[in-house]
Amino acid sequence: MANVVILKLTQSTRRTDRFSVVFSEESSGEGKATVTDESVLKLQLRPGAEVDGDAFRDAVEEVRAHDLVSGALARRSYAVLEMRQLLRRRGVSAPHAEHAVRRFAALGVLDDERFAASYARNHVAVRGASVWSLRRALARKGVARDVADSAIEQAMRDANVDEYEMAVTVGKKKLTSLSRYAPDVARRRLTGFLQRRGYSGDTIRRVLRDVAERKGGSATGNG
Repeated sequence: MANVVILKLTQSTRRTDRFSVVFSEESSGEGKATVTDESVLKLQLRPGAEVDGDAFRDAVEEVRAHDLVSGALARRSYAVLEMRQLLRRRGVSAPHAEHAVRRFAALGVLDDERFAASYARNHVAVRGASVWSLRRALARKGVARDVADSAIEQAMRDANVDEYEMAVTVGKKKLTSLSRYAPDVARRRLTGFLQRRGYSGDTIRRVLRDVAERKGGSATGNG
């Protein structure tokens, strides 16, 4: 691969470990990229220097992968597999994606246990998700079953609820929006809502019975 000629090198005002590089190569002309201070020293980057193109692009891709992971984690927690998928969607090569993932995992900020705990806590406390739906969602994100189950159990303990109590809570909230419907229609809609949340048939029947008693039979009608 053709060499790259460094035209301009400027240290970032926001991060002292980052340098902006204006470069030129025969195949694509002039371009701009970001590298680390370590790469500046390693590749001996300076205006007028001619450096190996592959080594330069590796240095640029390493920074891009690192900054994508850092930016994503600043917004929310991620599972390891989820982060790998994000990097691949953004066009980061497999080796650079894996290097970035391993680096952040080693720092302890990219961790399946940490992600599962946050995810379960939010979906139990805010959304009243069922155990089944939480397991399925976490499995899709690459979280191991034992890690997922531990996180779900802890989230329920923290919220001081079990799955049935969560189903009753979300069922009561949903029933409020169904008050304009006839009892049999409300029952069908509430059943479908709880099924989509992943609750079992036994749990749904118990919820319908419990909510009906509290609401004077409006969820179950005459059945």
